[in-house]
Amino acid sequence: MIDPIKILQRAWQILWNYRALWVFGLILALAVGGSSGGNGGNNSTQWREENRTYQPPSYDSPQEFFDDVGRQIDKLFREGIPAADIPGEDVAAFLWTIAGFIAFMFLVGIIVSVAYYVSVTAVIRMVNEYENTGTKLTWREGWRIGWSRTAWRVFLINLIVNLPGLLFFLALLG
Repeated sequence: MIDPIKILQRAWQILWNYRALWVFGLILALAVGGSSGGNGGNNSTQWREENRTYQPPSYDSPQEFFDDVGRQIDKLFREGIPAADIPGEDVAAFLWTIAGFIAFMFLVGIIVSVAYYVSVTAVIRMVNEYENTGTKLTWREGWRIGWSRTAWRVFLINLIVNLPGLLFFLALLG
């Protein structure tokens, strides 16, 4: 019979006495911490339409739509936003800043993902090594065993599990 109290006591004992695991636990907390929630609340603002009738343009083909979008983007870069007195150069600078920020965040996301999967693998393998042989590995040795094919496999398992949801979201977006 499985004794959960005994398992938790042993886990606490390993965690308390094995300080190298703390580093990887901190990395895991930082890597996962940003994805656990968010506000997502309603700020009680309401939109009211003032008897305006707006007819969206109708297109006969997707090519017409994309041609019109291209013309509108070109007009935006040339003329800016006249109603707000924003010149086209400022719009272009703003969009390039946004693109740079997105690229930077994409790079940070890749680094955090690598740190996450290496840390998960390191924690699992370090505890396994400690339970099997009683050997406590250093932080550097833990990073070395975490940086392995096992981390790649954990990533692929996570990808396979989350891929249907991602594809469904992309289909809804399309």
